[in-house]
Amino acid sequence: MRSPRLASLALVLCLSPFASAQIEDAIALGKLSMEMDAGEISGAGAEFLLEEAEKAKFFLVGESHGNQQTPALLQAMLPSLKPRGYATFAMEIGPVSAGILSQSIDAGGLNAAMKLCRETPMSIAFLNWTEEIDLAVDAREQGYQLWGLDQEFIASPRLLLARLVDLAEGAESKQLAKDWLEKAKVGFAEFSKTGDQSTGFMVRVQPADFDALDAAFAAGPEEAKSILRELRASAIVYRHYQEGRYFMNNVDRIKLMKRHLASELKGLGEKEKVLFKFGSAHMHRGYSPYNQLDLGNAAAELSFAAGSDSFHLMVFAQRSVGADDSVREYLEGSPHLAAFFAAAGEDISVFDLRALRRLLASTKARKEQAELHALVFGFDALLLFPDFDAATDLVKMNLR
Repeated sequence: MRSPRLASLALVLCLSPFASAQIEDAIALGKLSMEMDAGEISGAGAEFLLEEAEKAKFFLVGESHGNQQTPALLQAMLPSLKPRGYATFAMEIGPVSAGILSQSIDAGGLNAAMKLCRETPMSIAFLNWTEEIDLAVDAREQGYQLWGLDQEFIASPRLLLARLVDLAEGAESKQLAKDWLEKAKVGFAEFSKTGDQSTGFMVRVQPADFDALDAAFAAGPEEAKSILRELRASAIVYRHYQEGRYFMNNVDRIKLMKRHLASELKGLGEKEKVLFKFGSAHMHRGYSPYNQLDLGNAAAELSFAAGSDSFHLMVFAQRSVGADDSVREYLEGSPHLAAFFAAAGEDISVFDLRALRRLLASTKARKEQAELHALVFGFDALLLFPDFDAATDLVKMNLR
C-alpha cells in the first residue's frame, strides 16, 4: 500500500506543470514486474531487459554502491547474457587490479579471490564486500573477461607494490619497491586507525618519486611499467581530491576511464558485447552530476559509431536496510522518483523510460523538471527494488 507521504509527494509531482497526470499514467502503464529468486530472474521485466541486452553492444548498469541486490541481479543475468554475445564484464576498479583478480580467480576460484581481498582489505574498490567478490568470480568462471576501467583505488598500493617487488629484476629496483611498499602499509595502517588519507601512498608520492621508480624499472618487464603508469595516473586523481580540486579530480579520473575503455576496445571482437557495472553517476548519456561527459556517454557514442546501440539501466530502491536493521528512506532525497515508487509499490519493477521522453522534450520541461528530465534522457530504463540490503563486509574496517 502506498504510504501517505509517498502519495502526497507523488501528487505534488503530478500536479507540477510537466510532471502531469499524463506522465503518472505513462509510468503506471509502463511498469513491468520482475521476480528474483534463487539466483534467477523472471517475469515481464526480466524478459524486457534481456531483449534490450540482445539488441545492444553495451549494456550499462548504474548502481548505488554497497547493496546486495545489484550484484545478485547481475549474477542472475550473466548466464543469459553469454549466449547473447556478452563476453566482457567491465568493473569500477583499476586495470592492474582487474588483472591480478582474474589471475587469482583462474588459479583458485572463490577461495583464492577471498584470500586476496582479505589479505589486502580495501585494495580493490568495492571488493571488500563479499557479494561483489561472488559476482566477479561468477563472471570469470563463466568465461567473461574482467575489465578494470577506473583508476587504481586509493588503498591499492599494498597490492600493486607487492607485485612490483616480485617483478623487480635487480637489487636496486627491488629495494626501492620494498621501501614504497612499506610506506604504503604504514600509511594504510594509519588510515585504518584515524581515517586520515593524507598518509597514504597515493597522496604522499610525488612526481619525482615516480621518476625514480620509472628509472629503476626502465629495463624491467612491461607489467612493471604498466603498474607504475597506472599508479602515477591514479595518484594525480587522488591528489586533486585531497587538495580540494574536485572538478579536476573528476576531469582526470573520467579521462582515464575513457582511455582505458578505448585501449580495451582494441582487442574486442566485432560481435563481442560488454556488460558494465558502475555507480549511476558514470553510466548515463549526457553530462553527469560531476559536470563531465562520463564513461556512459562515451560508451553510447562509441556504440553508435560502430553501427550498434547501448542500453542504460539505473538500479535503485525505495529504501536501504543496514546490517543493524536501520532503515534509510530514499524518497525524500529523490522526489522526482515519487511516481515510480508509487507505481512500484512493494514489487521489483522495471520501467521503460524512453516512453516518457516525448512528454519531457520541451525546453520548459527540461528547466522545470530538471532531475526527472536527466533521468529519462540519461537512462533507458529504471529498475526499482523495494529494499536494498547492506552489502556484507569481508573484513570489518573500524574507521573513525
